[in-house]
Amino acid sequence: MIPYTSALPKKECLVILDKYYNGWRFLLSPASVRSVSKKREHLLYKYGYAIDNGCYADWNKGRPFNEKGFIKLLDKWADHADWIVIPDSIGNWKETLAMFMIWVYKLKVFKRPLLLVAQDGCEENNFKQLKSIANSGIGIFIGGSTDFKLKNGKVISNICKERDVICHVGRVNSAKRVRLCSYWGVSSFDGSGMSIFSMTAKIVSIEMKKIKSQLRLF
Repeated sequence: MIPYTSALPKKECLVILDKYYNGWRFLLSPASVRSVSKKREHLLYKYGYAIDNGCYADWNKGRPFNEKGFIKLLDKWADHADWIVIPDSIGNWKETLAMFMIWVYKLKVFKRPLLLVAQDGCEENNFKQLKSIANSGIGIFIGGSTDFKLKNGKVISNICKERDVICHVGRVNSAKRVRLCSYWGVSSFDGSGMSIFSMTAKIVSIEMKKIKSQLRLF
């Protein structure tokens, strides 16, 4: 399980992340990339990164999706990205599917793994549409409401495992959630808290180290 945190962390947080767990990577978005100065760009290549569409951050601040910023981000950073999150509509599966149909073909030109965001509503008809898309090799980013994630995380992870595609969980900022992600058996998770708060960076890093040590026993 690979942990990601928002690019780039505060310097004090990065020191803690390095100290307590070796394996952190970064999640770039149209908003977070603004904090990546020329002097710190090398850190993205050193640690590795994936690309988020920034839709959640825009929605959270009551602004429209920054499509131009997303495209600009892709043009500069897509070549070495672990994967790219397809634009979505927060909490709205129907609209997310409509956006998927528009963007999936645009993003395939970058030749990187693509992730569809699972939103509230995708569980209808036993996840029929989600399964169909995963069958095509598209990974799944578990988004949506907290209630949706907690109820469906394990099922979605299993869907991904059966199809050998990436399963990622967003908004993971506590040791408890990290343990849950590990139980679900997902590929990766991300959270912004580890980039902002030193204590969160320490707690989550220590939990990741524990999980890695336990896995080695088996």
